[in-house]
Amino acid sequence: MRPSRLANALVRAAALSAALLPAVSSAAPPPQPPLAVIPLPREIATGERVYEWGAEPRLGADSADERAAAATLADHLRSLGLRPAVVARSAAGSDVTFVTLVRADGVLGSEGYALRVGASGVTIEANAAAGLANAVRTLVQLTARRAGPVLQTQTVSIRDWPRYRWRGIHLDVSRHFFPVATVERYIDVAARYKLNVFHWHLTDDEGWRIEIKSHPLLTRAGSCGAQRECGYYTQAEIAEVVRYAAQRHVTIVPEIEVPGHAGAALAAYPELSCGAVAVPKVYCPTERTFRFLEDVLAEIVALFPGPYVHIGGDEVSSREWRSSAAVAELMRRERLSSYAAVQGYVTMRLARFLERNGRRAVAWDEVLAAPVPASVVVMAWRGGMTDVARRSGRDVVASPDGPLYFDAYQGDSAQEPPTMRFVATLDQVYRYDAGDVMGVQANLWTEQVATADHLFYMLLPRELALAEVAWSTPSARSWESFGARLPPELTWLERHGYRFRIPDVAFDLDDAGAVFAEVPGRIDAALALVPSRAVRVALSAPAPGTIRYTTDGSAPTIRSPLYRAPFTVDLDAGGAVVKAAAFLDDGSRGPLTACRIRRGVASHAAGTFPSWSALLAARSPNVYRPPRGIP
Repeated sequence: MRPSRLANALVRAAALSAALLPAVSSAAPPPQPPLAVIPLPREIATGERVYEWGAEPRLGADSADERAAAATLADHLRSLGLRPAVVARSAAGSDVTFVTLVRADGVLGSEGYALRVGASGVTIEANAAAGLANAVRTLVQLTARRAGPVLQTQTVSIRDWPRYRWRGIHLDVSRHFFPVATVERYIDVAARYKLNVFHWHLTDDEGWRIEIKSHPLLTRAGSCGAQRECGYYTQAEIAEVVRYAAQRHVTIVPEIEVPGHAGAALAAYPELSCGAVAVPKVYCPTERTFRFLEDVLAEIVALFPGPYVHIGGDEVSSREWRSSAAVAELMRRERLSSYAAVQGYVTMRLARFLERNGRRAVAWDEVLAAPVPASVVVMAWRGGMTDVARRSGRDVVASPDGPLYFDAYQGDSAQEPPTMRFVATLDQVYRYDAGDVMGVQANLWTEQVATADHLFYMLLPRELALAEVAWSTPSARSWESFGARLPPELTWLERHGYRFRIPDVAFDLDDAGAVFAEVPGRIDAALALVPSRAVRVALSAPAPGTIRYTTDGSAPTIRSPLYRAPFTVDLDAGGAVVKAAAFLDDGSRGPLTACRIRRGVASHAAGTFPSWSALLAARSPNVYRPPRGIP
C-alpha cells in the first residue's frame, strides 16, 4: 500500500488525467481516476492489487446497525448479478466484515468510517450506524461493474469523516406539489452522496402541504394555490417519508413559514390576519394566532422526530401590521420599538415553545434584525449574511442565494428551461466555501419547476458538487479532480432514471500566448485571441458519451464530427467559431458551448484570462432579488 494522509496525490493524478485527456471520446472509454468517489474521502491509501468478488459473497454482521448496512450492500451486489448472504460476523469465510467499534474513534464521530479493501476481503468499521452506511456508499461507488464477467474493487484503505455536520438539500413543495414517490427519490440521491439533511418547505403563500388534524381547513382550503394545483401529504404519508429518510440516515427538517409567506394558511383561516389587506400574507401576532401556531407545531413535533423545526422568518413585510390596533397594543405592552422587534417577538415565542418540546428552531437570517434566543439556528441566505450570522456566535447554516440556490439558471437562459433569472453554474457551486459554520445547504424553490424531470434537471449534477463542498476539505478539493470523477456518477444517474443537465464542453488552446475573454451576456461562450496563424484545439467535458463539434459556427448535431483528439484550426481567413456539445449514448445533447478564435496580438489585460478554466473560475454567481416592498 502507498499511504497518503490526505488525498493530494489522488487530486494531482486525477487533475493530470483530466488535463491531458478528454473526459468523453468514442476512441476509448474515459480514463478512470483513482477512486472515482464523490464526495472525495479524507484519508486514502491506494493499493496495487484488486479484490475479486465471488458469486456468493458473505457479509458478516452482528448488531442491528451492522445488519442494516450489510443489507444495503447486499441489495447493490444483487443488482450486479451476485447472490450475497448476510451472516453472523463469527461465521467462517466472511468476505465483508462490518464492525461497530467498542471503543469509539473520536475523530470519526458518528458519521465517519474506516474502509479497508484487501486482496482477500473487505472490512468496514465505524462508531455508529450512519458511519457504517457512509462506508457502504463509498464501497458501492468503488464497486460498480465496469466491463467483463468479474466484479472487482481496487485495494484501498480509507479513513473518512465529514467537514460539516449539517449537509442539506431543500425542496419547496408549496409552489408545485410533488408526490411521495418523487420526494423519496429526492432523498435517495441525497443519501447516495452523503447529504444528511432534507429541508422540506411545506407551507407558503401558494400552498399548505401537510395535514394538520386540529385545523382541517388548512388542507381543504389552503392546499390549492395560485397555480390551481391542489395536493397535500396526509400524516400517514409524512410518517412514511420520515421512516424512509431515517433508514438512509437523513434527518428531515420541516418548515412552517412564520410570520410571513402565510397566504395559504390565511386563506383557510382569515381571522388570523390583521385584516389590513384583501389578500393577507402575514400572521397577526395575537394570542389567537399563537394558539393556532402552537397547535400546528405540536403536530409537527409529533410527526418529525428530528431535532430541528424551521419556522421561516424571511421576506416579512410590515405593511399588514402598521394599521393594526392589536400590533400597536403588543408593541406598547412588550415595549417593542420596531416592526423588526415584533417579528423577533414572534420568533422568540415559537422558539421557546419548540424548546419546551425538545426541538430547536431554525430560521432565515432576517430574524437577526431583533434579539432571538441563542438556541435558534440561523440559515444565512442573503449575500454577506453568513459572516454576519457567524459573528453573532450562533450555529449557522450557509445557504447563499448566489451559488447555492438551485432554482438559478445553470447556463445561458436561451438553452435552459424556464427558471428564476439568476445564475449558479456547476463550477460556481463547486468553488463555494462557507468557512467555519455548522453546515451548508442548497435550496431548490419551485416557482418555475412543475415536473419531476425539471426538478431533477435543476438539482443534478449541482447536488454532487454541493456534496463535495459539504463533506470534503477545501485543501483536498480540485475542480479538475471532481470533473474526472463525475462521469461514472452521471452514468449511474442515467441508469436510475434521473434527468440531469449534461455538463458543458470546455476548450483548451495549445498556444502559450492565447487569452480568453467573456462574450457580453453569455455564459456558454468565450472569445479567444492567439498570435499564431493556426491553433490546436482540445475539447473536454466531465460527462459520459461523446463530444461532437463544428468549426463553421453551426450547431453540432449527432452527425457532426466526433471529437477524438485535438485538431488544428486555421485562423488566416479571419478566425473561426468552434462550437461543441456533449452527447449521451441515447443521443441526448448537452448545452452548446462556443469559442470564437481570432488571430492577433494577445494582451493579458484586465478582463482577459490565460485559459478557459481561468475564465470560468473568475465568474461570480448572480443573486436572487427579492420582490419590491420586502424590507
